[in-house]
Amino acid sequence: MLDSATAGDWDTAIAIEVDRRPLLSRVFAAGTSDTQDEYRILLNEILSVDREIMRLTQLRRDEVAGVLRQVAQGRSGCQAYESNSR
Repeated sequence: MLDSATAGDWDTAIAIEVDRRPLLSRVFAAGTSDTQDEYRILLNEILSVDREIMRLTQLRRDEVAGVLRQVAQGRSGCQAYESNSR
């Protein structure tokens, strides 16, 4: 999932997340006190990956917001030009 997000393949990252959720639920539901330490390590790894994906998501969101601002400015410029050319 992190590889997909890092590569900008957000569709694949989302698909993996959709598949991952029920799997994680089953893994953690099946746990016993004997597996608690292993689960703690696994959960820390998952949280670390999730934090990095969130960081990448925020960067991408900012990029998209910038593009949308440019589009809006271009649209405003076109409207101003059309208004003044009549």
